[in-house]
Amino acid sequence: MELYPDTIRIILSGCTDVNTLTAAVNKGYVYQFILKPWNDVAFKTVIKRALEQYKLQMENKRLAEKIRKRNEPSS
Repeated sequence: MELYPDTIRIILSGCTDVNTLTAAVNKGYVYQFILKPWNDVAFKTVIKRALEQYKLQMENKRLAEKIRKRNEPSS
């Protein structure tokens, strides 16, 4: 998280322990977890939505920076 804060994280695991999964999701700021064996259609949907989320985050940052620059006092 510290090195790559903008990364959308997905856990792909065979682990079914709810406490372990919850801790991993909370600690790693995980977007979603997928249990093995996965359904290919559902897997592709998660990846597609994760990419859309990433694009929205990047657009939000870009617009926030644009607004910040506009609101800076002129020299």
